[in-house]
Amino acid sequence: MLKITIYTTETCSKCRMIKEYLEENFIPYTALDAVENYDDVRDTWFAAAPIIKVETIVEWEDNPIMWFEDIQEFIDYLNKNKDRWEAECIPA
Repeated sequence: MLKITIYTTETCSKCRMIKEYLEENFIPYTALDAVENYDDVRDTWFAAAPIIKVETIVEWEDNPIMWFEDIQEFIDYLNKNKDRWEAECIPA
């Protein structure tokens, strides 16, 4: 299963864009304020929102957590793994 968390800020246009993309494609996600949840993202070293966390909730996965700062890289990941997230995304 996949669990997607987007760390955003109120004034971030890219944050709005990625949330719209996920909603238009019926991909469940959780949006959290990046400032209020700084401890969650501090170790990623990403400098700007959105910061996207994808957790794979399966025992056999080698890399259970992936982080993205680049929106296109994240969208490419979703498209490459479309069959997987369509079947496995868990509601936020």
